[in-house]
Amino acid sequence: MSPVPVHDNQLLAMPSSLLTAMTGDDIPPLYHQVRNHRLPRRLTVLFLANPPLDRPVPPFVSHEGRAVDIAQLARTSGAMFGLPTAPSQPAAQAGGQCASTQA
Repeated sequence: MSPVPVHDNQLLAMPSSLLTAMTGDDIPPLYHQVRNHRLPRRLTVLFLANPPLDRPVPPFVSHEGRAVDIAQLARTSGAMFGLPTAPSQPAAQAGGQCASTQA
C-alpha cells in the first residue's frame, strides 16, 4: 500500500472487484486501506451497481469464454467483510405497506 495524492479539483476513482468481473478483468480493482488523515475537507461519493439478483446477469465483457454470473458475485461479495449472502428476492412487505405506515 502506498499513498496516492489527490489534489484540488481532482477525483480518485476506486473500481471494485465487481467492476473487474463486469469488464472481463479489463479494469482491475483498486485495493485500498482506509486511513484518517484529519483533512479539513473531503468528499466521498459512493456509487453502487445493483444488478437484479433473482436471475443470472452476464458481464459487459467476457474473455476466454469464462462463465461469470454478476448477480451471484453481487449476492456473495459482502462475505469478505463478514456480511451474509444477499437474498435473491426482496423481502416481502406485510400487506404491501411499509411497517412504519401501518396503523
